Amino acid sequence: LHCQLLQRGFQYAAGFKLPCKWLVKTETMAPDFGIEALGSLFIKPCEIRSDKDQLLAAFRAGASRDGKRLGLVLHVADSLLKTDEQSPWNGSCIELFFTVEGKPCITQFFILPETQKLPACILRVADTASGRTAKSDARIKLMTKTFDGGYDAFVLLPVDVLGAKSASSLAFELGVTAGQDKVFERGRLFGNTRAHECASGFGSFYLDAH
Repeated sequence: LHCQLLQRGFQYAAGFKLPCKWLVKTETMAPDFGIEALGSLFIKPCEIRSDKDQLLAAFRAGASRDGKRLGLVLHVADSLLKTDEQSPWNGSCIELFFTVEGKPCITQFFILPETQKLPACILRVADTASGRTAKSDARIKLMTKTFDGGYDAFVLLPVDVLGAKSASSLAFELGVTAGQDKVFERGRLFGNTRAHECASGFGSFYLDAH
């Protein structure tokens, strides 16, 4: 069983390589975190770039064999590393957007990395019209590790938090806001800049039992 991203017109960049410091090793995480069990199921890294074609992040995803847990790993290049819990989109953050097959609503999360002043946290958007957020379900596990020039983020998400029975019933978009050359740049994995209100072009997870 393995997990792949499927999206019309989307392919991994040919010959895509990362500097050595960008290689994410799940075995360096806390033993009780749980995502290391998904290690052999992860897709190869794919890249998230800004409108200026700046490489903002590398992204990997995997699912448990029963499809009930989703693991996400991101390696983000962020030279500013400044968060804002009141308006998270204005600072360093990762945005996750999910829809469940047969359900019209979009669930949005902000992942904020640890900084010198604030701990890492996940915020769930309670009101998409205003962007009002609330602390997310405690069952979603998050760990971030900072390094010189950015951070790694590890997320372990039970799909029933989204009202889904399996990762294969999910569609999603992923965005990154990161500091580049003293300003924040934004990029989306599948290019949907209005993912908070429209699921057009979302990617999906395909579980193949081989």
